[in-house]
Amino acid sequence: MRREPALTMRLCAGLLALAGTAACNEATLTGRRPGGGLDTDPLRPAETAPPTAVCSASPAELKPGAAADFVGDASFDVDGIPIVDWRWELITRPSGSGARLPEGTANRVGFAPDLSGTYVARLIVTNDYGSVSASCDATLTVKPEPALWIEAIGELPTDIAIVLARGSRIDGLAPADLCASFACTADWGQSGRQPDDPRALRDAVKNDEQADIVAIPAPADGSYLVGVGNGPEIAFIGKNEVLVRVFAFGELVIEGSVPINGSTVAPVPLFKVDFPAGTATTVP
Repeated sequence: MRREPALTMRLCAGLLALAGTAACNEATLTGRRPGGGLDTDPLRPAETAPPTAVCSASPAELKPGAAADFVGDASFDVDGIPIVDWRWELITRPSGSGARLPEGTANRVGFAPDLSGTYVARLIVTNDYGSVSASCDATLTVKPEPALWIEAIGELPTDIAIVLARGSRIDGLAPADLCASFACTADWGQSGRQPDDPRALRDAVKNDEQADIVAIPAPADGSYLVGVGNGPEIAFIGKNEVLVRVFAFGELVIEGSVPINGSTVAPVPLFKVDFPAGTATTVP
């Protein structure tokens, strides 16, 4: 039940027979804002609960390349006070991600994650009286379908390349034993069977995107060596820090970065991934 703030009026008057007449009116307001402090608006409810932020990601899980919405239009105020502000903030995103929340108010529609992993958007709402809600966190998971999924993100927009090899070597191999993110025609596992073959899914420089991606839908049993090097499109001078992230069965199993110089010729090995376990270790 709402209580109106008390308005106390005091009227004082005095009459001086010989000097004239003086009178004064004084009003004292004793209402309180929901968050404390003097309330100077006597028509405002004195005691109200703060609004409640209600948020979600729709859908909560998706595949790379798809988009999601962060939804907050179910937020409410139990006292019926209108909500006038929805403040969204992306507080968690995968290492190397440059994703940003789209413009909006209660809902942020068409969020485009650029990497696999977890994104968390936080919502805080404010009602028409300036009362602020507790925060609400909405979690979005981007989970790749292929059993082996590798992303490489350069700090600089130079041409980098993921290099994936079978066995324990990554340099000096024939093209049949290598797969690079700019070109990949290897036939691994069972001959002619595509699910166990590596695929170059994205070359960031060619497609003007965040990451290079190489994947194997259903790897044959054995060890795979993951490395990174220079791509053939853009030569550069200096150093580019490259982050490599490896997913097995949709989960991030290892990640790390390595500096790539413009003069780097052979790819730098980083990780060894073993199947069918889907475990990964750092290459010494």
